[in-house]
Amino acid sequence: MIKKRVVISIILTALAILGSHNYWLHIKPINVTFDAQGKNIQNIEVQLSKYDSPEFKKFKAQNKNVKLDKKQKLSFEFKKPFAPKRLKLVLVANSAQGGGVNLSNVTLRDKLHLNDLENFSADNATLKIKDNKLFITPHDKNFSITYDKNLNVRASIKLDILVLLIIAIITYLVAFKFTSYLADFKINKEKSRIDIVFLAIFFLIMFIPMMRISNEKISAEENRTLAEYKALFKEKGILNYNYGKDFENWYNDRFNLRKRLIQLHTNLKNILSTNIYQNSKVIFNKKNNWMFTTSTSTHRTYDHKNIKQDEKIINELKKFNNFLAKNNIKLYVLIVPSASDIYFKDAFFPITNYIEEDKLFVQKLKDSDVSTIYPYEALKEASKNDFTYFKTDWHWTEYGAYIGFGELAKEIKNDFPDFSPAVIDDYTMFKSKKIRSDWSRNFHNGEIIDLVLKLPEKQINRVLDTDYTYYKHKQQHKLSTNVIDIPNEKEKNFKFADKKYKALFIGTSMNENLMTFAPYSFKETKYIRVRNVKNRKRTEEFKLIKYYKNEILHYNPDILVLCITITDTTGLKNIWEVK
Repeated sequence: MIKKRVVISIILTALAILGSHNYWLHIKPINVTFDAQGKNIQNIEVQLSKYDSPEFKKFKAQNKNVKLDKKQKLSFEFKKPFAPKRLKLVLVANSAQGGGVNLSNVTLRDKLHLNDLENFSADNATLKIKDNKLFITPHDKNFSITYDKNLNVRASIKLDILVLLIIAIITYLVAFKFTSYLADFKINKEKSRIDIVFLAIFFLIMFIPMMRISNEKISAEENRTLAEYKALFKEKGILNYNYGKDFENWYNDRFNLRKRLIQLHTNLKNILSTNIYQNSKVIFNKKNNWMFTTSTSTHRTYDHKNIKQDEKIINELKKFNNFLAKNNIKLYVLIVPSASDIYFKDAFFPITNYIEEDKLFVQKLKDSDVSTIYPYEALKEASKNDFTYFKTDWHWTEYGAYIGFGELAKEIKNDFPDFSPAVIDDYTMFKSKKIRSDWSRNFHNGEIIDLVLKLPEKQINRVLDTDYTYYKHKQQHKLSTNVIDIPNEKEKNFKFADKKYKALFIGTSMNENLMTFAPYSFKETKYIRVRNVKNRKRTEEFKLIKYYKNEILHYNPDILVLCITITDTTGLKNIWEVK
């Protein structure tokens, strides 16, 4: 009897503590302050991101209408961003011409002073530093500046132990007294109301799994198709003799809170495991520090056995190829394998190997007369010498991109014999344990660490145990570069006078490290990125004719390279979709 009272009292006490956390747990707001003065500015918005990544994703924002004719100290208070990682200021001008603004003394929590002004970058504006101030001249009505380093700031937390103890003690005493009071009312000689309460709570808990049934067809956490409901009677009234087992399988795949139980099981397994950590997004081999996202480790966003989808992709590429050929533009499709394709043995987890199916798909594409490069064998061989993919990032390294570009260059040279690609002797090389793989070309810890797997700073330093090879062209001073990243447009333009042909690269972030070599192989290179384009939905990114037809014809390159990963080829079925 006493045990039942104690269990019920502890449960009620825990619920009361959780429900009253606002009384004993206090998180102080984070304030962002800075001095501002300028003309032609009507609004300033301060944005905070919870990810330490150049791909800025705001999760808290505040804006103010301003008139900055005189110097002002502006302050923005954020109540619940516990540990913001990046800061961005978005400004709106009255018009695209004239005016500007200068900012200084940017401070967070009244103690983190962002005095390293060289780490600020501007978008849609020119940024200059003078007298410890940022001078920003807008090129458009909407422009922004971003602090490109980790803020390394946390909200101040105050735990009121006294209030917590008072709530816990009073709740427990009241709950225990209440259960004892119920126990005093005997129903008969053997039973009491405490038994009824205990049984009522027990059966209530049993009903929780039935309160919500999932209708999902696929479990992303387990990477499998969930059991479908099978009726008691089949077609023509035939009795389903396996109905009990079928119902059990259906219910086990769909009961309420199932995902949380799976995550709890995974976390417990990770705690007990010495080598592998896994959650719904990432798999981390602690023995060799390899990390794979579940999307790349499970490997496929589509099934090669879906013949109709493969045919749709190939037909779209054939139409695109014919369209380019009529305009004297040669198409090359560079398909990049996934990291887990190349470093399959380093994963140390059971995944299905789709390499042979991928090769068959690529062969179908080649048979359709679309020039296709799939550098799997070259990357596999090169990985014996150096790292072709990052351990803490899903992109290929600059060395891996060099191998892939070499395979592409062989195909181009077959069609353009006087093509002279950049070669290794044109570069000086250096090493770094940090990762460079994204749009900004800044060094970072790796996107799997920053976006998916949150590790303490001390552990990050231990995980970054690999020296990667990076390349710097000896004639870098001769390369002119223009970067555009505005709503509906994300591209880089390069000019290098020593070469002959014009090239246009279109695709995803696998092009980023490719740009270490491509711009030094052509007199003009334009790189259009279709992913992470501002104001564009993910479902729209591969509609190349809809968004880029006129630009392709206007730029009129000799060569167009479509560079994507093997897992993204499913998006190519939308090339000609214009709706």
